[in-house]
Amino acid sequence: MTLGWNSVHARLEPAFVDAARERFATLLSEALAVSETRFDVLWQEFETLRATGQILTHLTDDHIASLRTAEVQWEHLSDQPASDDKAAAHMELDRERAAIARLAGDTSDRYPHIEVVDESNAEGDRWVSPVAQRLNDNPDRLVPLQSLGIDVPGNRKPQALTIALAGAQKYFGLCANQVVNTQIVWPGIATVLPRRIWIDRSRPDAMHL
Repeated sequence: MTLGWNSVHARLEPAFVDAARERFATLLSEALAVSETRFDVLWQEFETLRATGQILTHLTDDHIASLRTAEVQWEHLSDQPASDDKAAAHMELDRERAAIARLAGDTSDRYPHIEVVDESNAEGDRWVSPVAQRLNDNPDRLVPLQSLGIDVPGNRKPQALTIALAGAQKYFGLCANQVVNTQIVWPGIATVLPRRIWIDRSRPDAMHL
């Protein structure tokens, strides 16, 4: 039910979109007889499954091979001192991961209902979805999604599911970066970013100094 939300509401006033989305969430949570907190978790799980399924539908063996090549190169250099080769390897790995993430959709005009947390990690990813991470830690729950990998050989389908889940997490991070860069950070003004943001809110909280 949320797939076309942004395309339908993209040109409406932000205040109206926020109010409409909150009303939609309240009505649906009441219909499902769950708390709004629980509904938010279920909605985020749906968004993660949608993104994972979208990636699997478009994922090919070439994507997997290119990613693995970049991973091997990075593994050889990750523990080495800083160098141009190390920087290039990291950039290439990030490009391959981002390319897979973007199979989930455009990160510039669709904002999924996902809360992300500022947890900068060694891979250079800043924004992480706790709900997507929990699903990523329990991939056995998502085995039925493997059938969506129609362009992936059978023996690579379990690997493809893991890659797609990681791709969904990366996709949410890219969406969050887009929100931060277009709606939170103001040119020439020092900004204290919030530790948590909802990607689909039109005005995420932030402190401008």
